Amino acid sequence: MPHDFPCWQTVYGYFNCWSKDGSWEDINCFLVKKIRTQAGRRARPTAGIVDSQSIKTTACGGRHRGYDAGKQIKGRKRFILTDTQGLLLAVWVCAASVSEKMGAKCLLRYLRRSFNLRELCSQIKRVWVDGGYRGDDLKRFVQKLWGWSWQVVLRTDDVKGFKILPRRWVVERTFAWILHARRLSKDYEKNRINAQSMLYLAMISLMVKRF
Repeated sequence: MPHDFPCWQTVYGYFNCWSKDGSWEDINCFLVKKIRTQAGRRARPTAGIVDSQSIKTTACGGRHRGYDAGKQIKGRKRFILTDTQGLLLAVWVCAASVSEKMGAKCLLRYLRRSFNLRELCSQIKRVWVDGGYRGDDLKRFVQKLWGWSWQVVLRTDDVKGFKILPRRWVVERTFAWILHARRLSKDYEKNRINAQSMLYLAMISLMVKRF
């Protein structure tokens, strides 16, 4: 810890407490509304983008770990929902072995359970996702739970090499923003909830600089 900070046990104690009671999540929701209003938009978004990122954990990582065979990464998977500006709306962290469809369902159920997240996402009508979230079963689940239009954006075989996909690049940029925080280059947390809070902290730091 920096020399002008309290001892690490005190700092971690507050961080852990605020993770458990949802304080970091609440601060993120408040700042998202302020940034959107400042930009001349509605406080609550009407569209969003969902995606996931597999990240390695350290040797002391907690029990929520697994192996992502597609990315060949042993660790955790971060599922995020952003607005069309790339602002982080919600995070769900789980084992990397969890599929995209199952992770998306967990994220959307989590939104329902949290009052502030449910209120923040109450005006969303459409969500863009990539090909990993295809399937009528998932589309029906989303429609029943939230009533959202679940729009899959696919890559085209006609174009070779890198191509920016409509709407999909926004969430990729958010992941890039988050990884500017060196602490998030890997998942160092034993507790899955604390891992989610670290992502909120990274985005809070970015949003505060916009005022």
